[in-house]
This record gives sequence, structure tokens and C-alpha cells, in this order.
Amino acid sequence: MIFWLALSFPVFAGLSLDAQSLLSGNADDEVLDAVADSAGNLYVTGWTSSTSIGGQVVTIRGSRDVFVAKFDASGALRALQVFGGGDLTSTATDGNEQGTAIAIGPQGDIFVTGAVLGLNKSNGKGLPAAIVDQGCRTLSTTDAFLLVL
Repeated sequence: MIFWLALSFPVFAGLSLDAQSLLSGNADDEVLDAVADSAGNLYVTGWTSSTSIGGQVVTIRGSRDVFVAKFDASGALRALQVFGGGDLTSTATDGNEQGTAIAIGPQGDIFVTGAVLGLNKSNGKGLPAAIVDQGCRTLSTTDAFLLVL
């Protein structure tokens, strides 16, 4: 038996859409956190496995990398940075990073925290190898990181 329930009350009464934007890539992408500053800019972080995201070509190291994006108050993409570890021949879990939280400090610094799974053999615009304890890295260990941008 199938039931269909229709509710007709204004759940979102009084709210309006001021801006909209789409940040997409050619593979899987996921936003895990967002924060706005006092000027109305929106900062987001998450993970991507795309080799092209937000109109930029990027090199993914491992199965997915952290991204941080900034949108202005009108919804236009103003900045995008991808951070990854691993190398180009890494396994599915090697260099698997994601940004899980983002915050803005009182001086305007952007703080991004997240997780690194597997070995992090950083190169290029990867997560700095110094933030990962290379001595205890294994393919099944997850570590946390903090980036200050």
C-alpha cells in the first residue's frame, strides 16, 4: 500500500534566494562544511575526485583530495584551491584526504581541518608532508590535519 501525504503550509515562508552558484567537477565532489564572513563571502571545504572542478584543471593524487573554495556575496566563485597527498600511482586509499570543517579567524585567516587516510607522499600543491607523521603512516591509518590559509 502506498500513501501520499501532501502538506500545504509555508515551511519556508519569508525566506528568499539571494544568490546561487554551482561548483561542480567531472567526477564526485562533496561539500562537508561552509562558513560566511562579515562581507557575505562564503567559504566551503570538502573533497573532490574530479580532474576539472570549478573550471580549473587539477591533479588528484590518490582517490580524492581536499578543496577550499571562496564565493562572493553574489555567488561567483572567486578562489579555488585543491590540496592532496599521495602520488599519481597511489592506491584507492593512498592519499585520500577530505576537508571536514572550515572557520574564519578574527584576523581573516581561514582554518581548515580534515582527515588523511593512507600514505601522504605530498608533492605539488599537496598537503605538506610535515603535517603528517610519516613514521606511523599505513594504508589503514587515519590522521587529522589543520591548514591555516
